[in-house]
Amino acid sequence: MAYHRDDVCQQGCGRTRHAGGAGGAGGATMIREEIDEELRRRTAESEAMSEALLALDESPTRCLLAQTRLSGRTALRWAEAQAAILRLWECFSAYRSTLEHAREVRDRRSRPGTAELADLTSLLSGPAVPLGAHAVPLSRRTLTGPATTQERLTLAALVARMDADFTVATQVIAAVEDAWSAALPRLDAVDAAIRAATTFAGDLGELDTDPFSASSAAVRQQVLTDPLAGSAGGIDQLAREVETWRTDLQRAVRLRDGFAEHVARLHSDVLRLAAAETATADPAAETATDAAPTGWHRAPALARRVAALTGRDGRWQATLSECRGIERDLSAAMRAAEARNAEAEAARATRAELRGRLGAYRAKAARFGHADNAALDLMFREARDLLRATPCDLVAADAAVVSYQRAVTDASAVPSRGETSS
Repeated sequence: MAYHRDDVCQQGCGRTRHAGGAGGAGGATMIREEIDEELRRRTAESEAMSEALLALDESPTRCLLAQTRLSGRTALRWAEAQAAILRLWECFSAYRSTLEHAREVRDRRSRPGTAELADLTSLLSGPAVPLGAHAVPLSRRTLTGPATTQERLTLAALVARMDADFTVATQVIAAVEDAWSAALPRLDAVDAAIRAATTFAGDLGELDTDPFSASSAAVRQQVLTDPLAGSAGGIDQLAREVETWRTDLQRAVRLRDGFAEHVARLHSDVLRLAAAETATADPAAETATDAAPTGWHRAPALARRVAALTGRDGRWQATLSECRGIERDLSAAMRAAEARNAEAEAARATRAELRGRLGAYRAKAARFGHADNAALDLMFREARDLLRATPCDLVAADAAVVSYQRAVTDASAVPSRGETSS
């Protein structure tokens, strides 16, 4: 069989060139060995894509997404993924059809001729894969041009496009799966806490106090229909509120079981507060600081609140709340009483120090011969009377003692008449 000179490359080239240039890029025609190798590679590629697409199609998350009425951001992302999945199957069908056509051409003869080699080269490496027809936009049409156009890709370009769509679909599915995996177990834990709290509420006779089941159902519905919206904050807040409620109910059960002992402890705390509030009541030791303002003593009112506590079914949460209020007020009142007592003790110590200093400077005045000094004696008696007053005005008493101290110091610097004559 005669061939044109241009049909065959020089020996060692490894390729033939079809006279019409119907081969791949640059018109190069693949030889039989290359075609067989390419068919084997594309067949393995087709099988791998088939397995990947079946795994995608059978994904439990994809099935749930397809069956769920989605909303928000998830609905938008899933619409993109669905479009990508649809394109994947369409492209795979075109890929497989082109590959089947190539196999049919190759199976015609064990040693394909030039025409078959050219066709196979075109099918395996040229833009031989037709995709769906698309309408030509009016802005791009000509008066006599076609209304539709059909895109044709090489197998390699088609695989690249499919890979991009596969990534779009799997990323959405993986993101939803991660969101559901993170949120739903936490919501299950919240529901378990609600059930536990409801058990406590039933034990207390307060079955109508579940404020969270409806909230949990609403959050779960949001997670199921729009998992990509980011509902972690809502779940965290709900979990904290449910845990607080469950803990309060559990404490209410403990309060009910030990109600008498709890009330007795509150009575004891009130008595201890009353003792602290009356610790400064000794008139002989009273200073201006010790005089309590009207209504300062909280023990009587708290004693009445403790006496009014009642324990009965259906009221234990309210009783627990009242007990907490009493405990807070007791603690605040005790801190105030202790601070006042500390202040009063400091004031009494100051008065004692002033008394001691006043006595010491009177002795100094006598030592320097000023025992009969009328002016010093008057200042001494004024300071002494202020320190003896009940209640004692420490500010005025301190000023009087300081004035007397200075006067004695000044007088002691000048010798008395008796000292001069001697």
